[in-house]
Amino acid sequence: MKKILSSFWMYLVLFLLLGTMVGWQQRPGLGQNRPPRTDPINPKAGKKADLKEQEMVFRWVKNYRQNFKDSTKYSRSFFFSKKILEDITKGKSAGVRIYQALDDNGVMQAVIIGTDKDGKDLFDPNAAVVESSSFIGLTLEKCPNNCDGTSPLLTR
Repeated sequence: MKKILSSFWMYLVLFLLLGTMVGWQQRPGLGQNRPPRTDPINPKAGKKADLKEQEMVFRWVKNYRQNFKDSTKYSRSFFFSKKILEDITKGKSAGVRIYQALDDNGVMQAVIIGTDKDGKDLFDPNAAVVESSSFIGLTLEKCPNNCDGTSPLLTR
């Protein structure tokens, strides 16, 4: 049961990422020059889903699978190791931001980066060396090639 719940939370985060990625692809103009955010970031963003919300998440995952069946283009989930998540959240990091990305073949990808307490990305593209607290994480491990086929998020 503990393993299923652990898998559930991992798939929940990844599902939310994927839903955002699909929405991003369908909205023209998103990503174009926009004014910087003026409202403060919520440093406590995110929460554990209660039982009612868990049922809602199952529906969301099912909706996604039914609407985006081409798993060669729309990944079901992405896997990041515990080590990369720990490394990204070291030092000044107060959280993690997940960016949607399309690779050169138009396939959905995920990129993660640490953020500070003000919501600013902890990355300097001009740095000569990648610091332990300032780097971008990426993964090629994704579903359908790397899935937990028994996960309730994929079987319900």
